[in-house]
Amino acid sequence: MLVDKKTYFRERGSIGEFPSFDVLQRKECETVKSRILKSFSVDAHLDKYKATFEIRSKSELALGNFDEATLALEGFLRYAIGYISSDIYLNFCHFDEINRMKFSDFATYFSDIWFPGADDLDIFDVTFSWIIQFGHENEIFLLKA
Repeated sequence: MLVDKKTYFRERGSIGEFPSFDVLQRKECETVKSRILKSFSVDAHLDKYKATFEIRSKSELALGNFDEATLALEGFLRYAIGYISSDIYLNFCHFDEINRMKFSDFATYFSDIWFPGADDLDIFDVTFSWIIQFGHENEIFLLKA
């Protein structure tokens, strides 16, 4: 999914380079999904839609109807989570397409990565102890293990 964001970034003539990121292979995505489901006690046998819904249903609304232009994203996330690893995972599509990038790049390029009204985005790190979900209706949900 970040590949599409990178293309759009270039097409609209943005200044600078889109930050680097890794695209996880299918096997890696399955491993990450399995660890997330286990961490949050979600039945691994659920289909991807029900699993995603189950995670959301366990989450708490952390911030509703926020304005991304005024959100101090990095500070908010560090306050909500505490420690965040330098690398985070980004999940746009039911754990089928997962990317990994530096948290600092995510915070800097957030408005180029997540598009309100169009995207649902989960972020988490290698501890698999938390998920922040950015909903397409400008809501941020938080789930801690």
